[in-house]
Amino acid sequence: MLSPVLRRASERERLLRRNDLLRRDIRRATGDRPIIAASEPMIELLEEMERVAGFKTCVLLVGETGTGKEGLARAIHAQSPRRHQPFVALHCGSTPETVLEGRLLGQPLGAGTGTGTESARRGLAAEADGGTLFLDEIGGLSTETQTKVLQIVKEEEFQPIGESKSRRIDVRVIAASSRDLAADAAVGRFLPELHARISAHRLNVPPLRTRRKDIPLLFDHYLAHFRNSLGKPVHSIADDALERIVQHSWPGNNRELQNLVERAVMRAEGTRIVVKDLSRDLLNDPVEPSDGGRNHDFVLKRARKAFEATFIRRALRATNGNRTHAAKLLDISHRALLYKIKEFRIRDLPPVSNR
Repeated sequence: MLSPVLRRASERERLLRRNDLLRRDIRRATGDRPIIAASEPMIELLEEMERVAGFKTCVLLVGETGTGKEGLARAIHAQSPRRHQPFVALHCGSTPETVLEGRLLGQPLGAGTGTGTESARRGLAAEADGGTLFLDEIGGLSTETQTKVLQIVKEEEFQPIGESKSRRIDVRVIAASSRDLAADAAVGRFLPELHARISAHRLNVPPLRTRRKDIPLLFDHYLAHFRNSLGKPVHSIADDALERIVQHSWPGNNRELQNLVERAVMRAEGTRIVVKDLSRDLLNDPVEPSDGGRNHDFVLKRARKAFEATFIRRALRATNGNRTHAAKLLDISHRALLYKIKEFRIRDLPPVSNR
């Protein structure tokens, strides 16, 4: 039986290890591929992702093109027990069918891949062994290649091209599609059994037009990225320009917003983006009646506060309400955390321990 001193030391060590992993997960999930969750649809999606991350079962991410499905798949992997193993992506919709099967399963050097690399010979399935295999736009696979994917999912094995024996494999498959795979399966364009297996956990990714609270935060992130990469001191956006961005219909989703910010930073003549720096398509988009911009100078502040409050709640849940450890996890002082809890009126907390 552990003495109280040893038990406390063991508990402290466990918390430190857990906090270190959580810090790493948050960085990996929100680094170069940000996951912004100030809106209810995205908060609900992230909570569902957290629930499924720890299991090996397949996940199907369904959403429009440009909604960031690969970034979400990477976040699921980063929160899973496989986080230290490979995350390997195959973009089925943009890879010619003539090379898809070889890239997935592996084949003799130079046989149709256009490259003689070792990874091309082994195949992406073998590269992902022990980790996660992400199949983007899986609906673009031919029926024959779908059969090979079904073998990986169902039998946990695959047969490289040119070999007579199958190889065992341990991968978690996460798939993504902008198509209605159920409809495709009903008319014979997609294998019904494969659809049933990959959609064990189906997560619907909301389009950007339904999560307008997230748009200012995404804009902030892209602005910081392109300010650095383009070397231009553009630090802010005019209120009327932000109003146009928030009210745009965004048919291209996150990808369209990213492209718009890049062009706006390039066009900006000063330190602030103004309406004339925006794209012609966005300027021609109808704008709904508003309050004349009186409240839009607070849009960014409200969105940032909602985002902060979400992260504070997560940190408090992760540390079982220990505010000292939560403050360290969030990289802020204990006093600052207490102030923010009061400011954001965070009441749905776990039991408080150690302050």
